[in-house]
Amino acid sequence: RALKLLSLMEDMSKTGNSNILPDVWSFNLAIKALSKGGDRRSARQALELLDRMEKWSMDGNERIAPDNVTFNTVINAFARSRTKGSAETAEELYYRMKELEKGGKSSVKPDAVTLASVVNAWAISDDTRSSGRRAIAIFEDAKENGVIIDTVAYNALLNCLAKSGSRQAPDRAEAVLREMEYEYARGNTNAKPDVISYTSTISALARSRDSMAPKRAMTILARMEAEAAGGDDKIRPNAFTYSAAIRVWARSRDKNKAQQAQNLLNWMEEQYRRGNGSARPTCTSYNLVLNACAYTAASEDTKTMEEAFKIACLTFEELRTSPYLKPSHMSYANFLEVVGKLMPEGELHDKLIDNIFRRSCRDGVVSNTVIRRLRGAGSSHLFKTLLDGERVSNLPQAWTRNL
Repeated sequence: RALKLLSLMEDMSKTGNSNILPDVWSFNLAIKALSKGGDRRSARQALELLDRMEKWSMDGNERIAPDNVTFNTVINAFARSRTKGSAETAEELYYRMKELEKGGKSSVKPDAVTLASVVNAWAISDDTRSSGRRAIAIFEDAKENGVIIDTVAYNALLNCLAKSGSRQAPDRAEAVLREMEYEYARGNTNAKPDVISYTSTISALARSRDSMAPKRAMTILARMEAEAAGGDDKIRPNAFTYSAAIRVWARSRDKNKAQQAQNLLNWMEEQYRRGNGSARPTCTSYNLVLNACAYTAASEDTKTMEEAFKIACLTFEELRTSPYLKPSHMSYANFLEVVGKLMPEGELHDKLIDNIFRRSCRDGVVSNTVIRRLRGAGSSHLFKTLLDGERVSNLPQAWTRNL
């Protein structure tokens, strides 16, 4: 509708009615509407409007000259489209803004909003190998050109690094967080780290191969808790923060990671009981503890594996009987993996797998992941018996109704 109205205004202006000629506000309104589409077609249409605005402007109609709002909205449209090549297009628009600024267009100058939108485009791109590197390059370019970077832009970069597949991402994320803390300490209140900043940094550490990654994550978490205790609610850890720290333990090679993950889960519950409503554990929190238990098998230490199995059983039972949560398909999948990796084969092993799978069927959460973990947890005979003639490609609706 916005495009039709805009076209109508343009057509009427061509007949000599200059009062109907659309201006930059009209175009920006239409572009904003398109940016909410969240698909490649809408983003392309937004870019076409931007191109039309530039053409009209070059022909002498400065009323339609694109401004920062125009460019930032188009960049955001590509970021939201989540399609191949969108990040590259967003980055090209950033440099296009710079060229216009150099050419004397005072209404166009990359700012913190531009930066955050471009970095967000890289964060959600499929190119996880180079996304962090490209985002940092844009960031450094913006700083060199005097862009005043705020918390939102910094958080966009931290989020991008947390999702990046680069081995350097965890170290870079910590460096960015330290830069934010330094900027805030020297008086830049716009760069004050918040709970998102710290949580994203901890999330980035989950991808680190450094054996000290869990300790680094716990140090950041302790700093957050200390600041929150001093009255700074904006960095009070929430469920996402604690879950991110649990994930760091789960992905580490520490042989005691199951115990450490359980300790953090219990601490979350304690913080929730003490009044931090945002710290209430989620199903993901429990699933991550189960994951930590499953991959304790790599330690090959019998006592450690037995302890991890006990923790997994207790964790799953707490989740199953929780007054505010219920197991998801990943809860069942992870618990099946625990049994497959940590429990000796035998009658008890098979009975437990039988029990877990039948519960997942009753709960209607039998996903493809549950099926894969079921296949890997027991014998092929047990797998066929539990499926009871049902085809993996066409499972009963009752088994999958809550996915």
